[in-house]
Amino acid sequence: MDVISKIRSVTQKFHQNKFDSVIKECKKIIDIDPGNIFILNLCGLALQNTGNFLKSIDYFEKVINLDSRHLPAINNLANSYKNLEEMDLAEKFYLRVLKIDALHFETNFNYGNLKFELNQLKEAIELFDIALKINPKNTRVYMSRAIAHRSIGNFEKSKDFCNKAIALNPHLIDGHKLLSTLIDYKKDKKH
Repeated sequence: MDVISKIRSVTQKFHQNKFDSVIKECKKIIDIDPGNIFILNLCGLALQNTGNFLKSIDYFEKVINLDSRHLPAINNLANSYKNLEEMDLAEKFYLRVLKIDALHFETNFNYGNLKFELNQLKEAIELFDIALKINPKNTRVYMSRAIAHRSIGNFEKSKDFCNKAIALNPHLIDGHKLLSTLIDYKKDKKH
């Protein structure tokens, strides 16, 4: 099997969540083609999905050493640091991406989640707003906005964003769950 066929195969396995197999196959491809940025990044993502954040960092750094402006790898590196609760490092790399491309969707969304975890809700909402301008049909962002508004006690806005997520995906269980907790909140009622 040639390298291109191997890359197709490993990509398909990644989308099937067969991460251990992806890691093994990526390592074989890297032995043949050690500068393959796509495979290095994919291997890092597979490691990230198995919870091996420290090892994933090695792969993302290899990509960045080959291409210092590879935004997906920088964003993925930030995500690994965030998962390791190294929030300062995560923020540093999210900001590095946004300095290069202020409209990078995944980074605005992920950085918004970091700000949410740090209880910096205004900043989180601003980042989610940017992400929605880039991709106005993303249910993950609508749900994040809904949760952020619920967290600051703005239940009406939370309901609005939850309803927008459900409109995009009527089978969104988390959306229906959140909405059911908000349904009794009224502007003029004390809670």
